[in-house]
Amino acid sequence: MNKSFPEKIKSLLKTFTSRKRYWMGAILLLLVVFIVFKNSNNTSDIIIEPVVKGSIQKTVVATGEVTSETDLNLSFDQGGEVKDVRVKVGDKVKKGQILATLDQKDEQAELTQARGSLLVAQANYKKAFRTLESAEGSLENVIAQQNVLVKNAERTLLSDDLEAVAESLDGGSAAAPVISGVYNSSLQGEYLVTMYASNATSAYSFKLSALEKGSGTVSTTSSVPLGSRGLYIKWPEDFEGGEVWVVSIPNKRSSSYVTNLNAYNLAIENQKTEVDKATRSILEKKAEFSLGNIESEIAYAEVISAQGKFESASAKIEKKILRAPVDGTITTIAIKIGELAKSDESAMVLQDVSNLYFEGIVNEENISLVKDGQSATIVLDAFGDTKILNAIVKEVDLSATKNADVVNYKITATFEDSSEIKAGMTATATVLIDKKEDTLSIPVRAVYQENGTSFVYVVTDDEKKKYERRTVTTGLLADGVLQEILTGLSLGESVVTSQVLEPVKK
Repeated sequence: MNKSFPEKIKSLLKTFTSRKRYWMGAILLLLVVFIVFKNSNNTSDIIIEPVVKGSIQKTVVATGEVTSETDLNLSFDQGGEVKDVRVKVGDKVKKGQILATLDQKDEQAELTQARGSLLVAQANYKKAFRTLESAEGSLENVIAQQNVLVKNAERTLLSDDLEAVAESLDGGSAAAPVISGVYNSSLQGEYLVTMYASNATSAYSFKLSALEKGSGTVSTTSSVPLGSRGLYIKWPEDFEGGEVWVVSIPNKRSSSYVTNLNAYNLAIENQKTEVDKATRSILEKKAEFSLGNIESEIAYAEVISAQGKFESASAKIEKKILRAPVDGTITTIAIKIGELAKSDESAMVLQDVSNLYFEGIVNEENISLVKDGQSATIVLDAFGDTKILNAIVKEVDLSATKNADVVNYKITATFEDSSEIKAGMTATATVLIDKKEDTLSIPVRAVYQENGTSFVYVVTDDEKKKYERRTVTTGLLADGVLQEILTGLSLGESVVTSQVLEPVKK
């Protein structure tokens, strides 16, 4: 059995223990080491990885914090004793929200009195106006009543004494079907009812045309719908098939037709008369209620005066209320309950959250890659990876800052949605520099450089771990991990990613 490599070395050391043979032994030892490594070829330690196809991207990371462009100093329009402070430092507030109030005892008393005077004035004015309101209500009632009367007269005219008249009986005679129901349309004309043989129980059906199109089954036991406008038809037991019946709407053959027509026309005339009468009444009441009427004029003036006093009292109260002019975050509170607040001194500082943005630094190696308009994702330390915010790079400051020999540049980015963030939050922005879709890539450690040429070691035999050197054309370097391959490799091939001292040929 052959000795292992360590055993061979120990044997040589024992052989050459004498001082005289030291240098000769050393030379021989180095020769053995070379042979062992040469024969082993170390191919069992080769690491290979496949060529993959997919999406890769290059990004630049910036660290910084959320900041605001605007700080607003808020103060009361009028001085007074602080009665209530409804927020604390760090609170996020909405536009119009009450932040604090001053004592309003006097103003509230004035407002109460003004409200009472306004209610009295409005009641007096309404009293003077009531006759006009009554006339207008009467007109509405008259119109509604007359519309009903006209509609009823029309319905009677179109539905009364309807009958089916045979268009032709081919020399014979037959009992006519019975027409019933109330016609619910205003259209006038004729229904043509044509009978024909069918698979119905009665062995006949009918087809409807002219005023309305449709069909139905001939029945002698019950009335069936004649179209969809409220009428019904029932045939006698001794009906004959094949007839065509005409139903005229209205039935001008009826003895009551002229009476119904006159009643309908009279209803229309009465409608016009009654509506005109009610309209004239309104005009008369309006004339009585004109500005020339002393009662209405005084009542109206009282309402205007009371309304003015009420608005004035409301404005005085509003001056003792501090509201948020915009959405934002309270950063400073300079007032306390019970203390005197002055109108010319800042009571609070509000940071305008509508202007929140990210401000971060990028090192000098990467700043040339960052441009205005690039998209970015921002992770806030307060939320971690649970909330990733989208942003857009708005500005790249090319004036450098230097700290401990480290050169950095400032960038700013605006958020697409800043509803849940606060100024001062630390954050990390990842700016998208470039992205490739559906492209070949390999680990960057598999790529070697020699005289400006890129090459890799391509596996030619997986089992024996054999490989060959091949020149490639590279593209995007994706975040220092993956290297895009433009030419030289194909999907399905594998490359060596461990260190290669000597390529093994096929």
